[in-house]
Amino acid sequence: MRSSTVRWDFDSLSKLGSGLGTAAVIVMDKSTDIIRAIARLSYFYKHESCGQCTPCREGTGWMWRVLERMVEGRAHKREIDLLFDVSKKIEGHTICALGDAAAWPVQGLITHFRDVIEQRIDQYAANPHPDPVRVRRSERHDDIGQKRRFGEGEVTKILVDGVEVDVPPEFTLLQACEEAGAEVPRFCYHERLSIAGNCRMCLVEVKGGPPKPQASCAIASRICALARPARRRKCSPNRRW
Repeated sequence: MRSSTVRWDFDSLSKLGSGLGTAAVIVMDKSTDIIRAIARLSYFYKHESCGQCTPCREGTGWMWRVLERMVEGRAHKREIDLLFDVSKKIEGHTICALGDAAAWPVQGLITHFRDVIEQRIDQYAANPHPDPVRVRRSERHDDIGQKRRFGEGEVTKILVDGVEVDVPPEFTLLQACEEAGAEVPRFCYHERLSIAGNCRMCLVEVKGGPPKPQASCAIASRICALARPARRRKCSPNRRW
């Protein structure tokens, strides 16, 4: 929120989509490196996370590491939206308010100082560096489709609630369900974060596979394919525990 006329009380700030929190205010002048300041806050929340909730345990460290690179400008502009998206996955998905508190400074930085981040990235890109920007790129469905069309890689047949889909063996059951159009609830899963499978919200029943419901984000379709030579698995996301 940028305003020089707003009244600084709880109600006024709440109407503008902001807030005073615990009413502790940090004042910084314009010489402050705002990206570094938010990265320092992110480190604090990463350090203070108890680790009980997966979004907070995994997400706070992930946000801090990305912000540390953004301080130097050693990032891609597409990561700005990704960072905002991850913060939204943390906000409102933890038992205590530490997850929310960790997400809000990052969201504020991107909302109000996106131009500063982009300028820092441009400055880094304009000067040769021995350490290039290396960002892990997850394989999208389009890329998988390209491989299938050109005959690269194996294909596993999965039956999801009566709908048969062909998916690469490296696909998780969660991705296979999405391919079949079946919605599986998830809590801790994000394609850019390491898979934990702790929230147990994405449990599915695998016919002919493991005897207990499985976290669909953490089990690969090729594992299910080994359970039967026909390589045809039935996955039922509608039955949840």
